[in-house]
Amino acid sequence: MIRRERYLKQIEPFIGKPIIKVITGIRRCGKSTFLKMICNSLTEQGVNPVNLILINMDSLEFDFIRNYHDLNKYVKTRIVKIKKPVYLFIDEIQEIEGWEKAVAGFLADSMADLFITGSNSRLLSSELATHICKR
Repeated sequence: MIRRERYLKQIEPFIGKPIIKVITGIRRCGKSTFLKMICNSLTEQGVNPVNLILINMDSLEFDFIRNYHDLNKYVKTRIVKIKKPVYLFIDEIQEIEGWEKAVAGFLADSMADLFITGSNSRLLSSELATHICKR
């Protein structure tokens, strides 16, 4: 994996801030690799890997997460076992029906530092904040 220092430097000021970090782009452009790069950077800075929750919706391991209820349940069961800060990475989030409700709830409840990726037109739209704020 080639370390993308320029991209890491662009996202670093937002890590630990109460905002959702959204990484968008066409399929197969490196969004998943960039998420892993952020995870590696955090562990290099001393963050315990246990504090990193990575959900890759392209993986069959997470096929049971079909909607925002499933996502909320899974994240809450994982977070209970982790001492803060918690970093939540959800890759290809558009695969989860109603994902906006769960993400807005995670943000409202300050559950984790949120990073999401996606590649469909709705996630890429300029109305993304509106989608997340509707609950």
